[in-house]
Amino acid sequence: MPCMKVLLVEDDTATRAVLARAMERAGHAVAEVAGGTQALAAFVAARPDLVVLDVELPDLDGKLGQGPGALPQLLTRLWPFQAA
Repeated sequence: MPCMKVLLVEDDTATRAVLARAMERAGHAVAEVAGGTQALAAFVAARPDLVVLDVELPDLDGKLGQGPGALPQLLTRLWPFQAA
């Protein structure tokens, strides 16, 4: 049984694949989308436990949680990224 339902939002195909594979190996169920518009629909449909969100998406700014009632966010940047 998966530990968490994760929604992974990343427009870069290679980065998304590496992150999804790592989370799946850790036992999580991962739904992948490439953009912010897709992420909003997937969030409503799947109600994930965790959203891993790129903050520089081409269609929507990843900083969606602002204002009253916003979800808590943890922003971090890994650079340079090195795949194991």
